[in-house]
Amino acid sequence: MQALEVEIRFSAELDEFWSYVGNKSNQRWTWYGIERNSGIILAWHNGKRQDKDFLVLWDTTHRGYSPYIIFHKSSMKRYFFVMFISKSA
Repeated sequence: MQALEVEIRFSAELDEFWSYVGNKSNQRWTWYGIERNSGIILAWHNGKRQDKDFLVLWDTTHRGYSPYIIFHKSSMKRYFFVMFISKSA
């Protein structure tokens, strides 16, 4: 009998949404990673719409689930840049 090799992969999306506290100039962003098939939240971070806040989410999801996860990106430059650098390293 031959051994069966099984590879398990997750498919995740990284995205963000915003809200405000008091007035629209006081924006708060929630960054999140969600598993596409189950809808399970893999990680989230509240902050601003800055690269450093995205990197908190990226570090959490990438460190915790890679290499078992396929990330899908938005069209935002910060996603593409960070994901490209991580894949190259």
